[in-house]
Amino acid sequence: MINDTKVAIVTGGSSGFGRLMSITLARNGYRVFAAFRGSKGGFEGQAKLLEARAAAASADLETVEMDVTDDGSVNGVVRDVIGRAGRIDVLVNNAGVGMLGPIENTTVEQAQALFDVNVFGVLRTVRAVVPVMRKQRSGTIINVGSDQGVHANLFHTMYAPSKAAVESLSQVLRWELQQFGIRVVVLAPGWYKTEFGESLVKTFEGPAGQAYARLAEALTQGRAAVESGNDEPQQVADRVLEILQRSDAPFRVTSGWNPVRMAGVNPTEIDEYERRLFEHYQLGEFAGPWVKGPEATK
Repeated sequence: MINDTKVAIVTGGSSGFGRLMSITLARNGYRVFAAFRGSKGGFEGQAKLLEARAAAASADLETVEMDVTDDGSVNGVVRDVIGRAGRIDVLVNNAGVGMLGPIENTTVEQAQALFDVNVFGVLRTVRAVVPVMRKQRSGTIINVGSDQGVHANLFHTMYAPSKAAVESLSQVLRWELQQFGIRVVVLAPGWYKTEFGESLVKTFEGPAGQAYARLAEALTQGRAAVESGNDEPQQVADRVLEILQRSDAPFRVTSGWNPVRMAGVNPTEIDEYERRLFEHYQLGEFAGPWVKGPEATK
């Protein structure tokens, strides 16, 4: 008997968006492997909390230790999931870290550590999962970007560039992988009230950092006057489910209230470019069914 239950891996699955995503997918019929960093990151407590909340929500899911900065850890988890479930239909690259502070006061080592999670972590999981999806001729990869990856904000020194890199990487992946029936979508949420805000690395210390103190305080007051963090992060998890339920999901799906940073963003811009790109190079035979245009329909 063929098991047609969809299998999903959610990285950063023990807290914040990831916990909500994992529970939401599990409650909607997916077999979910919620990946957390484990003993290296001190996340065992969060994993147990996830399991408790999932049980309370009648959501059956499994937790697995995965450090997205470690090739062996990522590859080992993917092998384990295949051994236990036989397939991988969904990869949600949600694991991420944040940083707040002026560029002048941010070290190269801090920047490298952030990129190792936010960008190279995505690369590692994709490299491990894509061969499985390619063999299946199906799959969906959802990379969690940010409104910061489209329009950056002050002091998001390395976080915004890392999310811009995720946007660009995802575009290339989408165009390379759709010939195998694999969709790639960027989910770009705005600011929400989750544990993520409590874990931000801040680089305002020392004389260099203090030089920006007045601007930082003015920005804090200005933000408080005109916007606040969305207090319903479940919206982001619901977007994941919506993406998976659509056969024509656009490249970028947004969530949240950040009117200034998302102003002027055309949600279909990348999709229109995608169609022109495949038509221009006469690559219709490699296009996914969501790509429209003369060449794509041949």
